[in-house]
Amino acid sequence: MMSMPQRPEPASGYPIRILLVDDEAIVRYGLSSILEIEPTVEVVGEADNGEAAITKTAELQPDVVLMDLNMPVMDGVSAIPGIHAAYPQAKILVLTVYTDDHYLIEAMQQGAAGY
Repeated sequence: MMSMPQRPEPASGYPIRILLVDDEAIVRYGLSSILEIEPTVEVVGEADNGEAAITKTAELQPDVVLMDLNMPVMDGVSAIPGIHAAYPQAKILVLTVYTDDHYLIEAMQQGAAGY
């Protein structure tokens, strides 16, 4: 995977650029609606599976990837290591309804910054 030039860390005055990753369009819409209210946040894109998240991260260079874990094609846990390795400046935050700590622990071990 070819890496694009790294964006600078967000500073005051910069909006925090967020990529939303969830297989449910209504969830992405709701999150986007809530996040867009905050002037320091910019939703730069959306993806509906982990494979698309990797592609969109390369294309959009977000500061934060808000990642669901349970998705078709490629789940979030499988996508995290590729994003983390290629774009370590992008903070990956897990958004999930899983109550099983196993998935959360695995996501954190793969490079997620929080959940």
